[in-house]
Amino acid sequence: MIALTKPVFEKLIEHLIKIEESSDSLADFYFPDSPEDQEELLEFFTVYVKKIEDELQNAEVISQFSKVQDPGTLNTFPFVIIGSEVGLETLPARAFNTCRVIFPDSQANVKNGISFLSQLGRSLLLRNCGSVIDVGIDGGNGTTVYSFDTPSKTRKAIIKSIRLLA
Repeated sequence: MIALTKPVFEKLIEHLIKIEESSDSLADFYFPDSPEDQEELLEFFTVYVKKIEDELQNAEVISQFSKVQDPGTLNTFPFVIIGSEVGLETLPARAFNTCRVIFPDSQANVKNGISFLSQLGRSLLLRNCGSVIDVGIDGGNGTTVYSFDTPSKTRKAIIKSIRLLA
């Protein structure tokens, strides 16, 4: 059972409606010259929406925090979706960072935003807490960067938390 506040639940429903109603135009916008990529994105959106809808059947909308046995679990989600805040712990260094998976055109407005179309964003989507992924690091000082454009090295990271934000 997942417990979501009403604002988070409503935002999640709006998100699903946006994907369902505009998936064709999103595919055209993000991949104007690639019918293969458009089709792949449309297929992904179908799976994505279905998986979220299935999970929402186990959701409880909480109006009072006192109803939640463990307030730390409020607004957590079992897998990464667009809009979720993801806590990543790099291995073996054990450095903890958070990022938010977003639409590409939202990057300027979101601190630590990761486009869901980037390689890292795609590797995060629909992954559960505890999943291990590869992240790029820069070769200079070894700090984690959330980009796969041209990483000189990669390091493993484990998904430690997934939280939905209103």
